Amino acid sequence: MTSDLCQAYETQGFLSQSFDLANPFAMEGLVADSAAFEAEVATLRAQGRRTVPYRITDAIRAVAHDAALVEVMTTLLGSSDWVMWGSNIRIGTPNEAHQWHVDIESVHWPSITVAVGVKGCREENATRVISGSQAIPVVTLEAVDQAQDEAVLRAARTKGKTDAQILSPQGFGDGKFFVFDARAWHAGVPNQSNDRCILFMHYQRADALRVPQMKDYSKGTFFRHPAPFIDGTGRANPKVSAGPYASRLERLAVRWRL
Repeated sequence: MTSDLCQAYETQGFLSQSFDLANPFAMEGLVADSAAFEAEVATLRAQGRRTVPYRITDAIRAVAHDAALVEVMTTLLGSSDWVMWGSNIRIGTPNEAHQWHVDIESVHWPSITVAVGVKGCREENATRVISGSQAIPVVTLEAVDQAQDEAVLRAARTKGKTDAQILSPQGFGDGKFFVFDARAWHAGVPNQSNDRCILFMHYQRADALRVPQMKDYSKGTFFRHPAPFIDGTGRANPKVSAGPYASRLERLAVRWRL
């Protein structure tokens, strides 16, 4: 089973099944936390800043250490020394996330992204992924209508992923989680996910450089300090990676319609 999970993730950029949390009792706390995330997003937008607020709360900390989730992460990372960074709770599909896109930070700092169903989640409104697309240069999306499923799927197939499919996690719902590589082309479901509440978290090996906090993704700017993280075993590398050149990220942001 361990090798099957790793092979599926490596080839598809996605695990097709959803997993039950070992202890789902933090859901009520996550629902309460979601209001603070939404308020911070509103404040940032009012300030003219395009970024994602990352926070660590008691409920998020509990889920990050959930035994079932950690077991899957340990398997995929090939190590029991892990770091969870960039946790955020979102309602709906913000920032045009209903269109096909990749996450800038995951391109530069490979991570395993976990989506935890908090409220109003079901298989029909889960994030979709184009299988195998994590291996395709993301600029392929530049010339594609990112709102059209078939156009993006054709683009993946013409880039050598002839067996590419649009996949959704089976059995996703509240108190469950699924796993994907955010370098893969992914999108929310238009008109289906407006009310869903999801906790997103990103896992890395502890020996990797820490991911810097993004200041503004539309400008491609980063702070010098790391994005908030949880050190699962107390052995995290304290060094922070340098951010990419802003000019390059600005070009990519336009191409990816961020």
